Amino acid sequence: MIQNISDDLRKEFPKMKGLSYKNLSYMRQFFAEYNNDQILQQAVGEIPWSHNIIIFSKLKNINQRIWYAQQTIENGWSRNVLSLQIKSNLHERSAKKV
Repeated sequence: MIQNISDDLRKEFPKMKGLSYKNLSYMRQFFAEYNNDQILQQAVGEIPWSHNIIIFSKLKNINQRIWYAQQTIENGWSRNVLSLQIKSNLHERSAKKV
């Protein structure tokens, strides 16, 4: 179904980017996971789409998602820095310091 939608959208809007099957799947997942969480919506609404994909692809815990989104905003992290911080478990390491 998503593939058909992607194909139809790309035919209708050939110059528009971001209508691939993969990107539409990310959009669907984003909506399904975030549509009822106001706090998370506020945080993820302030960061780029590519950062959001990294966060919801790599993290399942809502509190971690919020924390990394907020840290991305506060520190101006690039996608590479965000990925590195998640991979290095910065959230866990920061919690142990407190």
